Amino acid sequence: MQNSTPDVSFPDASLTGVAAKNDAHTYRKLSLVVWVGMVAFLILAGYGFYLVYNLTQSVAHLDRSVASIAENMATMTTSVNENLQAMTGNFSTVADRMGQMQTDTAALAKNLSDVTQTMSTMNQSIWYLRQDVGQMNQAVGRPMSFFSQFMPQSGPPAYYRPTR
Repeated sequence: MQNSTPDVSFPDASLTGVAAKNDAHTYRKLSLVVWVGMVAFLILAGYGFYLVYNLTQSVAHLDRSVASIAENMATMTTSVNENLQAMTGNFSTVADRMGQMQTDTAALAKNLSDVTQTMSTMNQSIWYLRQDVGQMNQAVGRPMSFFSQFMPQSGPPAYYRPTR
């Protein structure tokens, strides 16, 4: 008897070789993509580790800095409290002196009022003095001008030439 299973073979034997070549070529491409992906993953994983390491270093430095800042803030708070207490005392002194200045300015205002009254009196006295000098000039000037005509030196100086 003959074998009843039909012989299944490719009509062209060269096609199997081409398929094998295609499979091998595809496998090489796929392995190249996988290797490149694995290298990229290793690079990214290394960079990620570097970032996490730097972050932990920065947080540790920040922790030390926060402790130092807290100490400085405590010192500064104490200093500010002491300065505020001193300023409060100084403002009390300023307030006392302002009261004294207010009393002194009230006395100064009274003295200025007296000075104003005295100046007014002096102004009036000078006005009377001016009136008296003017009257004396009139009283003495007229008779003297009459007697001056008889004096030999009574004329105008030689260099004087009146213009008309």
